[in-house]
Amino acid sequence: MSDSSSWDKGHHAHRWGDNAEEGRQRQMYLEDPYALYSSHAGLQLERGEGKDLITLQEPRRKANTLVRWPDLLSFDIAYWSDQQSQIFQLGRDTCSTTIQQHTPGSKPIIPDGYINELRGEWIRLFYNGRLVYGNLYSALHYILNWAQVAVETWLNRRFPFQLQRDSQLLPHNAAGNQSYRKENFYNDQLVKTYFANHYHDWLSDHLFDLTVELNQYLDQQTPATYVIEYKNAKGLPCIDFVCKNQHAMRLVRPAHFVEDMQNMSCDSRYLEHKAQELTAKIEDEIRALGW
Repeated sequence: MSDSSSWDKGHHAHRWGDNAEEGRQRQMYLEDPYALYSSHAGLQLERGEGKDLITLQEPRRKANTLVRWPDLLSFDIAYWSDQQSQIFQLGRDTCSTTIQQHTPGSKPIIPDGYINELRGEWIRLFYNGRLVYGNLYSALHYILNWAQVAVETWLNRRFPFQLQRDSQLLPHNAAGNQSYRKENFYNDQLVKTYFANHYHDWLSDHLFDLTVELNQYLDQQTPATYVIEYKNAKGLPCIDFVCKNQHAMRLVRPAHFVEDMQNMSCDSRYLEHKAQELTAKIEDEIRALGW
């Protein structure tokens, strides 16, 4: 993970909607990605805010202008509180909790039950003099994403459906029989789906506890950030910006984003190490179930 995003290089570099302009940009990206990159750079010079000409590209947070907020923690708590308010409205007949509203000028008081929502929010900004497509993460969600993809890969290698593809296990007189192979492949897929469904059921039951445990651990650590540079499949510059915990989020000012991220920047191998630990923990629990 030292020089590339581990689960999908450039997975957040571009997003497309359904209107005509976005369709035109999609086509431009496919035909000449550097022309689109140049177009984006020009627009960013006009629309970007703060020292790094940063903008938020995340539809989930469309109403928020990033630079309005004094720090990333305030920005995220406001979004989290808004989400909780919507849940509260849906369950108002049975819920008595009052959700505090947050504005850019309000002091970021950390609410009970708060877990950050920095899940790879898409941003654009100028970094070292050039436009980059950025993804804004907390270490919590970066590690969780990395571990889930690693476990999925491990499952695809492990489950017994692949053993049946070993020619040594096939009946000698059926090894070259095409109809046998087709039937065997179909059965393999059924077994694969069966185990995959079991895993996803297990994950849905345990993900919240894993999230809370990891979040508590990270929030007990000193603040740090990680800046992970790579290029997407089209060769365009991308960066994953990762805040270790809410202490780091409090120290990163959107108006001085790059400066603050660089001031706390640490070796990203820490993220890889924690993700590998979590992956191993999940794999051990799955083995204990007899899978």
